[in-house]
Amino acid sequence: METIDSKIMKELILSKYQYKEAEKNIQSNNYLKMAFGINLLHDCLDMFQIAIIDHLKLRSKKDDSLIGRCKKIEEELSQNKIEIESYNFIADLNTIRNKFKHSGIFPAEIDCNHYLGMTYEYINTACEKIFYKKYLEIFLSGILADGKPKEYIKIAEKDFEKGNYKSCLINCRKSIYKIFEYQFDIRKESFLSKVFGTPADEIPAGISDYSQLTNLSLHEIDLELLKYGLNTKYYWNIHRLTPKVVYANDKIGWIVREDFRVLNDPDIRQNCEYVLNAAIDIIDAIQNKIRSTKDTKNSILKIKLKKDNVPIYYSANKNTAEICKSKSKNVIVDFKIQGTDKNNYWHVIGIFKMGKHQPGYIKGSDVEASSAEMIDEQEAGKYFENH
Repeated sequence: METIDSKIMKELILSKYQYKEAEKNIQSNNYLKMAFGINLLHDCLDMFQIAIIDHLKLRSKKDDSLIGRCKKIEEELSQNKIEIESYNFIADLNTIRNKFKHSGIFPAEIDCNHYLGMTYEYINTACEKIFYKKYLEIFLSGILADGKPKEYIKIAEKDFEKGNYKSCLINCRKSIYKIFEYQFDIRKESFLSKVFGTPADEIPAGISDYSQLTNLSLHEIDLELLKYGLNTKYYWNIHRLTPKVVYANDKIGWIVREDFRVLNDPDIRQNCEYVLNAAIDIIDAIQNKIRSTKDTKNSILKIKLKKDNVPIYYSANKNTAEICKSKSKNVIVDFKIQGTDKNNYWHVIGIFKMGKHQPGYIKGSDVEASSAEMIDEQEAGKYFENH
């Protein structure tokens, strides 16, 4: 496969991104979004033609109109015995787009869907004839935010280019685990993992192998995917086409359930194409949702008590039942509030009672200072070991 210059690849990636956005808007069946989708198709073709000019070093100028550039590209490609007919449909698309842009005449739904299909057919054909690369093989990992999910997608892309399809599927699934599936790890139900946001190392009872550590129930996953505005079919297709993975711990690393049905599928190459594109769409949607959601950073705070064996109450009221007595003068807390008996109370986390962790309240008069002190995870871990 011919290597494509990084600048040209960015142009192709942008063109594909514009196409995918156009596709989403046109398929919305909303006349405003469909008209916007026609504009995006026009921009998509603009950028795609610029990529052709750069790749083949044609004499056409980048500042030509879409139609003028289209003619010159076809003329010069024909000299290289590359036939790609596009002028007629691009001219019609340009007319429809100009009517909307300059006269406010909205395109018909049937026209929007027609030109969406024509644009795909043109770009797909041109990709194979000019770039020796299928349209589906132009992956949009460049739009992803930096982090582990993107790292595994980039590795998967290299695997695909080298023909390492099994490794490609595995790395795609690792990216999905890092961005999404990790939250269904049953070890995250432990109190420690809720505080630190990472699975505990211990393996719960009743688990026969590591692959059972993720509880991928249909209902819960569908609800979570819908929260991100995702079509659930993309995730479940990835689920079926890739082997299950789980991150055991820092010492052991990744565990892969080598599903022979998946890894020996005769259509594994086509499966990789689909999975890479679908995984990027899922990661992009989740990252966009995270970026638009504002929240505070997780922090762990402690207070110092005036003495040992301070009572910890079930409620913010000294007249309610005690959970237990404090085991040390340092206690982990997350907020302070006025109790129902008019006294101030600190909300304590990490009390181990009757086989489980539960919160409680310490009266403000038993606390040495009026504010909490931030501590690191190592110190907090020692605290939880003793409570």
